[in-house]
Amino acid sequence: MTNHIDYEQTIAAFIDGEPVAADRLRDALADLEGREYLVDMVALRDLVTAEPVRSGSMSAGVPASRRLGWRALAAAAALMLAASGGYLAGTRMVPAPGVTAVHAPAVSDAPPKPTVVVTVERWQDVQKGGGS
Repeated sequence: MTNHIDYEQTIAAFIDGEPVAADRLRDALADLEGREYLVDMVALRDLVTAEPVRSGSMSAGVPASRRLGWRALAAAAALMLAASGGYLAGTRMVPAPGVTAVHAPAVSDAPPKPTVVVTVERWQDVQKGGGS
């Protein structure tokens, strides 16, 4: 081991779970300062992980896999609620089969009855329009 910074980086990487060369770790732990640094890092890690989470997050302390499961379940429930609400709204807007609407007039092929009848005694009495 050549210097103080090398063994700190090697031990810190080992504590963090990063890959470390075995010979570098052996050299770092051969020194008394390296072993003391390892003990300090383990103690610090225990303090940090043992302290309760003080975040205002509702998901604090819940594993990510469980949070994702609840989110997926909530999304599926919202989708089902929206689909069933849309279906019910659509069935209330369309009348049931065989029921005719009250305000719909009856359809007939016959022409409507005239309201005003114009009578002309002779066709020559009607003036032609246009031209001079």
